[in-house]
Amino acid sequence: MNAKSLIPPCLLAFGAACSSTLPTNADAAADAPTSVDAPANASADAPADTSTDTGTDAAPPLDVLAPMACPKVIALGTSTLFVATCNSSIYSLPKAGGNPSIVATIAGETIESLSVAGNTLFVYSNPTKAPSALSGTIHTVSTSGGTVSLFIGSSSGKCGANDEGCLPYQLSTTPFAVEGATLYFNGRGSTGTAIENALFRVPAAGGTWVTLNASLVDAMTVLPGGVELVVARNMRSQAVRGEAFRVPTEGGVLNKVVPLGAAPDHISHIASDGAVAYLSGEDDVTKHGQVISIDLTSGVHTTLYDDVVPVRDLDVDGSWVWFSDTDGVKRVPKTGGAANRIAADKNTRHMAGDASHLYWITSDGATGHVARLAR
Repeated sequence: MNAKSLIPPCLLAFGAACSSTLPTNADAAADAPTSVDAPANASADAPADTSTDTGTDAAPPLDVLAPMACPKVIALGTSTLFVATCNSSIYSLPKAGGNPSIVATIAGETIESLSVAGNTLFVYSNPTKAPSALSGTIHTVSTSGGTVSLFIGSSSGKCGANDEGCLPYQLSTTPFAVEGATLYFNGRGSTGTAIENALFRVPAAGGTWVTLNASLVDAMTVLPGGVELVVARNMRSQAVRGEAFRVPTEGGVLNKVVPLGAAPDHISHIASDGAVAYLSGEDDVTKHGQVISIDLTSGVHTTLYDDVVPVRDLDVDGSWVWFSDTDGVKRVPKTGGAANRIAADKNTRHMAGDASHLYWITSDGATGHVARLAR
């Protein structure tokens, strides 16, 4: 079964207002790989798990909400989805499905991530062309559309020698997070050198930046309550594995929550339920995709998933860690156990979830769609 065969004919025309049920479970089981189950209580001293999906869970049917031409990233509003595409445009559509509507286009930029705060969209992007002096930027636009404004970065797209707050170029992960009225972001420090980046916070409405810690950060999430951040940095340049830390949102020292060598080499995403952080990434030696949990109090870490297929994104709810890879959408118990594929929606990329549904985008580089599944 391939990804295109999952798209019903009514969705082949962009903007078709229809909803359809994709095959899951029995249809997916025919091409689902089999493997050894993951141990339920992997310890910090145990070898990495080698589990992959053992079939499919009895999951509700998933709905294709709308077709999209090359969707790339997704963000959730209260009742609306926002999707950025490869052509630098941002669309909105109802969470229940419907016709996508254009919100904005940021010409000359490749959109890497989106976040919603109230009625404002924050958009992290990189220049489409990549001279060495160019850097990433964060723009803002109303969720209902309108003028796109530069929020952080240089209007020329270049970092000068002392451009504090200039964002790193071409990060593969999210260099910012929004919580309530505050934006947290990783930018260039006041020295302007390539390696001395800093972690900042700034009011989401604009205002004075506060330096939280002078440290390079590759991915971050804000813990519930907005008291602390969990941040990760990748250590490939130093030939060691990635690290994860807690840092107060008011600023202070980084408190390491996972020992060096326990996290994946390349940490791509972080999610947290407040007590435990969940990291996805890739092992540089085996090239396996991994999902690891870290108790934020004790530092005890458990490998929940380790397989040859790279992990692309993840989300958590009360019982499950949900993640995507080239095989589709999978989930693994937060306490450990076998990972199961629940949707054979191949080429699944970015995902986001609320209390009732998990949403994701699927793209083969040209065509794709937005789908959801009841939790």
